[in-house]
Amino acid sequence: MKLVVLDTNVLISALLSQKGAPIQLLRAWRSREFNVAVSEAILDEYKRVIAYGHLKGKLQFAGRPVETIISEFQEFGILIEPSGEWPIVPGDPDDAMILACAVAGRADFIVSGDRHLLDLGQYQGVRIFTPAAFLLHLRYGESF
Repeated sequence: MKLVVLDTNVLISALLSQKGAPIQLLRAWRSREFNVAVSEAILDEYKRVIAYGHLKGKLQFAGRPVETIISEFQEFGILIEPSGEWPIVPGDPDDAMILACAVAGRADFIVSGDRHLLDLGQYQGVRIFTPAAFLLHLRYGESF
C-alpha cells in the first residue's frame, strides 16, 4: 500500500471545502486506499494551523468536529520520528518536517499545494504531487 505524507495545506483545504481533490484524498485515506505517515512535528503543525482564529468555525469534516480528524491521524496514521538533521528547503523552512518525515518513513509520495515542495518534483526518491495529480495517480496509476 502506498505511504503518503500530507502537507498541512492539503488537510486545511480538505477541511475548508467539501469539494475538490483534497477532500477526496482525505476520504480515500479513510477508506484505506493509502496509508498516511505523520510525525509529532506534523501533528503539532496540523493542530496549530487548525487553531488559527481566522479558520475557526470555517473548518468541517462530515459534520463532525475537526479535532476528530486529528485524532484519526494520531490513531491510524503511521507515526514516523525522523532522526538526524532535517533538510533545508529554500524559501520555506517549515517544509523540512514534511521532507524529513517522508524520507525517514520511506514514503512513496508527498502531497502538497506548496510551490517550494512541488518545484522539487521529488526528494530522495519520494515523488511530490499536487492533490489533483496524486488523486489521478491513485485512480489510474502511472498511465495518467
